[in-house]
Amino acid sequence: MLRFGPPVFHEGLKFWSCCNRKTTEFQQFLDQEGCEIGICKWTREEGEEGVVQCRYDWHQTASTVTVAIYAKKYDPNTSFVEINPIRLKAHIYFPQEKGGFDLDLELKGIVEVEASSASMLGTKMEIKLKKAESGSWTKLDIPRALPKEEKQEEAITQTEDQVDALDLDDIDMTTTRYTLSEDARTRKYS
Repeated sequence: MLRFGPPVFHEGLKFWSCCNRKTTEFQQFLDQEGCEIGICKWTREEGEEGVVQCRYDWHQTASTVTVAIYAKKYDPNTSFVEINPIRLKAHIYFPQEKGGFDLDLELKGIVEVEASSASMLGTKMEIKLKKAESGSWTKLDIPRALPKEEKQEEAITQTEDQVDALDLDDIDMTTTRYTLSEDARTRKYS
């Protein structure tokens, strides 16, 4: 698992807060390896496999929602995005980490699958969702089930809020998967 403290830039010195090896040269700071003790172990131990944590963010316009999953050194050939009108699933595989990141969201609104797209870029995966109805979403997704204690509190507040009903019977729920095209997989870049 990758672990390290935040970087510190103070009075011309650059260092990681976890091990305090200080330098004045920025490139030397970037090339610095993690120490063997403490919490700044920067590489996964041999044989360790599992879940990789990625940060993701989203923004919207009146007609689109863009989800960016920030990831470096992932394999675009084995990573994919699946979209249906109310769900977004993304899987990003990291061969060096022998693990992956999974995102599974029930969307706050309905999207047009055919007009949506996904781009696998060097430092992120960007998913553009076309809204079925223009307008603003208050959140990207509908939160999953809450623990029992929080459900009771939410039930009280939910009776006060107006609930919009939505008939999903007319929506085509087939999932569309986005991956790299065969041309993109085989193209050699100079």
